[in-house]
Amino acid sequence: DELTAGKSAEDLRFQAQLERTALNFEGADKLYRCSLAVDPGFAQAWIEIADIIVHHADSEHLNLWADALAVFEYVKLINPGDAQAWNGAGISGSKLHNRKVMAENYGHLEKGDFAVTAQEWYILGE
Repeated sequence: DELTAGKSAEDLRFQAQLERTALNFEGADKLYRCSLAVDPGFAQAWIEIADIIVHHADSEHLNLWADALAVFEYVKLINPGDAQAWNGAGISGSKLHNRKVMAENYGHLEKGDFAVTAQEWYILGE
């Protein structure tokens, strides 16, 4: 469409960030997804999509947490060193009441070069 035609992945991601800053999550999601059509391996765009999904998730919408978990798991495959993906997968596992997923992801963060935040330690201790 006119919004995305002929734009680079970088331009699309920049526009997506502006939309997200303006709290237009639907527009941001669309633009991030369009950027991935041009550059599918850009892990941060996938993280942004997962974060937008999480923004709408709550205890009544566990399917959204499962969707976010799938995106975070994909990012871990394409970029195993992405701490945001491991953290997001851990939080998603927690929200889904899946202690195994939560522990595996936070355990990976603990063993790696990533600092586990106080929030993660609190969740692990629950």
